[in-house]
Amino acid sequence: MTIAYTSDLHVDSSKENARIPQAILRILKEKKPDVFIITGDICHSLKTLEEVLSIFKSLSCTKLFVPGNHDIWAHGEYTNSYIKYYDLLPKAAKKNDFIPVWIEPYVTGDYGFCGSMGWYDYSFKPENLNISENIYKEKIYEGYTWMDKIYAIFINDEKVISDKDITMLLYKNFIEQYREISKNVKKIITLFHHVPFREMILHRKYPVWNFFATYMGSDCFGDFLIESKKIELVLYGHSHIKQQKKIIRPTMTHPFTVVSSPFGYFRSEGLRPESRWHRERLSFIEV
Repeated sequence: MTIAYTSDLHVDSSKENARIPQAILRILKEKKPDVFIITGDICHSLKTLEEVLSIFKSLSCTKLFVPGNHDIWAHGEYTNSYIKYYDLLPKAAKKNDFIPVWIEPYVTGDYGFCGSMGWYDYSFKPENLNISENIYKEKIYEGYTWMDKIYAIFINDEKVISDKDITMLLYKNFIEQYREISKNVKKIITLFHHVPFREMILHRKYPVWNFFATYMGSDCFGDFLIESKKIELVLYGHSHIKQQKKIIRPTMTHPFTVVSSPFGYFRSEGLRPESRWHRERLSFIEV
């Protein structure tokens, strides 16, 4: 089975990013994968996200999607990220022939696919910064703001849900998915937007960079994956860094592979010419 995979298109960030979907479509028609996967951060606007997903409607392969933090941002007429995540985005995906695997796991042959947007509970906070948890909750450091503070607003039963509670809610959803399909498949491929393993985070000598790395993900997802016998492949996005790593499981003989293949923002992370960027950041994986 050939999987085509990418994330972090950010089509609303520049004219170059806006050209990504059509470029991907051309490559997919040439390569003809069995499965095409996007793990989040297409754009802020639900209308634009639907337009992007609709570009791939002509493809005959299976198409899978999990949203990112930018996709669930509440703004304009959509003021609740909880509703976007659990209702509006699944409808937008299915309308355009993408399976919303954070809601509906997918099984084909011996393989099962399940996933989650993931979130952060400050378990990725750097050990060398002596900062209280209240500062991480505020998401402001040395004049810079993590914009989820303004736009990621999860409201349920008229209460705003904290980051730790969002993480636990999505984690429990993921565990339920995993257990649902684990009985019927030999191997499982998991899809996340946020980073599931601390070792995949790039830390630098700059305190500001390391502070905001706290919002890359949570240990709880990675801890579960390490103990999960059927995990074959983990795909994620969010960090804008292309990586591949083998994860060794202490109690098992075989490792599993963790891959990110994001586009990110062209102005800071794009490759020239654009055609090189398109082909490098749309990865093909054989399983």
